[in-house]
Amino acid sequence: MNRLVAQAKSRQKMKRRKIVKKRLRKLWRKRKLCEVVKKERERQEFEDERQKFEQEKEAFEYRI
Repeated sequence: MNRLVAQAKSRQKMKRRKIVKKRLRKLWRKRKLCEVVKKERERQEFEDERQKFEQEKEAFEYRI
C-alpha cells in the first residue's frame, strides 16, 4: 500500500513539475517577444528621426 501511495505522490510531483516547466517556457517566450517588439519599436523610432533629419537637411540646402 505504501508503495502505491509513494508512486501516486511521485506522479503528482512530476505532473506539477511539468506544468511549472510549461508555464516558465510560455513566460520566457512572451518575454522574448516583448524584447523583439521593443527593439523593433526603437529601430522604427530611430528610422523616423533619421528621415525627419534628412528632410530638414534637404529643406535647409534648398533654401541656400
